[in-house]
This record gives sequence, structure tokens and C-alpha cells, in this order.
Amino acid sequence: MPTPSNTTPADVDHGAHAVLESVITCPECGLSRLEVMPTNCCQFFYECVGCKRVLKPAAGHCCVFCSYGTVKCPSMQVQGGCCA
Repeated sequence: MPTPSNTTPADVDHGAHAVLESVITCPECGLSRLEVMPTNCCQFFYECVGCKRVLKPAAGHCCVFCSYGTVKCPSMQVQGGCCA
């Protein structure tokens, strides 16, 4: 398979695909919402649309999706570790 000219071999997908949607649930009010996760960074803050609480990752987690989502963030799914 040819490599596009604007990528390096490390950028080429080798069959690793991540689920990009996760249902995030606010621990304060219980509101659940389907969100699309960023693929280029870990999302450290998330403001609940219900109660306006700003969520932060729980201790030991890299992002709010790993703490409060139904699906871990893309970097955890593909690399098994945080993208930071």
C-alpha cells in the first residue's frame, strides 16, 4: 500500500481503529450524552450541559472519557496509553 506523501511511516494506520463515540455520564446530576471524542488529544475538561459542572479526569485517568464515558479515549484504545 503506498504511503501518502504528507505522512511518515509512523503516521500510517496499521489496522488500528478506535471507536470515536462515547456516552459520557455526569456523576453530579446523572445526565448522559453521546459525544464524539477528539483523536488528536485527551480531553481534560467537560462541562455537563445539565448541571454545568466541569468534569475532570478521576485520579489515574488521562481524560474525562476514560473516567465517565462508556468507551475509553482513542489513545487508550489504540495505544493502550495516554497521548500526552
